[in-house]
Amino acid sequence: MNDRKNILIIINNLRSGGSQKQAVLYANQLAVDNDVYFLILRGFNQTNLFFSYLIDSRVNQVAVKSSSPVLLVATMIRLLVSNRFDYCINFQPIANFLGAVFSKIFQRKTVVVCTVRGNAPVNYKYIKWWIKLADIIWVNSQQILDVLSTKFQIPASKMLLQHNLVETNARNDSYKEGYILHVGRFNQVKNQMQLIRAFTQLDHKSELELHLVGEIEDLSYYNEVLALIKAKNIENVFIHTKTNQLTAYYQNAELFVLTSKSEGMPNVILEAQSFGVPVISSSVGDVAKIIKHGENGFIYDFREESLIHCINEYFMMKGEEKLKLRELSIKELEIFAFDNNVSLLRNLEMKLKK
Repeated sequence: MNDRKNILIIINNLRSGGSQKQAVLYANQLAVDNDVYFLILRGFNQTNLFFSYLIDSRVNQVAVKSSSPVLLVATMIRLLVSNRFDYCINFQPIANFLGAVFSKIFQRKTVVVCTVRGNAPVNYKYIKWWIKLADIIWVNSQQILDVLSTKFQIPASKMLLQHNLVETNARNDSYKEGYILHVGRFNQVKNQMQLIRAFTQLDHKSELELHLVGEIEDLSYYNEVLALIKAKNIENVFIHTKTNQLTAYYQNAELFVLTSKSEGMPNVILEAQSFGVPVISSSVGDVAKIIKHGENGFIYDFREESLIHCINEYFMMKGEEKLKLRELSIKELEIFAFDNNVSLLRNLEMKLKK
């Protein structure tokens, strides 16, 4: 009996974000035992194809090479007419809408899976247009599931909670002392401004370095970041907008800090912990499932004073205390990965049977 499924994954772009990285990881995992097509709607420049180099050769990669809506629609129709898909899994708001609509028009038996992977308002864009067309809504945090349930009255039977896939790396203890890392696109949600302000108020800040790594998504906000650094006359804050060498940044980092105002299950935290890097995070999404405050990292309550306190507390720790924090950080991630890195299709099928 052949249990292979035909799966179409649709995403708006493959820029350097957590949702994009997760889409690729899941495509690669699914392609081991299934036939997978991966459609990138805005694949007309290298920025929009940032993560395409990670896609496994077993995945059939299709990128729309023009910004023309006509070509985009034609490509989608051609894929749906020439293939019979068991599942259409959509990442990002525009993909949720287009994937749901076109799948229901051309392949009514296809199981349509729409995803919501962050709690910022943009993640709910177009939801009223696709919510009734989706067979399953896949979320990556309990917080998002609760919002969909209360605000949009979506029944639990229609939602699947499955967190991000976790990549494993060898723990790195040859980090650079005093090296604080933040990874995230430059925009209001990622909230780098708070981290910079907090950094200027740290004890022994002259002995520390702050490295901000991320693509410029909001140019106006990015310029505000630069202006703040200049106004504070900070010499030991470094900005890196080329994000194709993330491994090197994680390997250098002694501490990772996430200041986001909204997340589901932050991919960058999982990546940092996979190298054994302790994390300080704002209290977003489901971070409490992988960070036990004071044991393997710290969670702060969005206030700047709380963030400052957590960073100072970390750098007051002795060497053996820091080492224990790193050990517990990667141990907690391994437990999470074992529980979470299971078959997506199995979970989807179980949800459909209910």
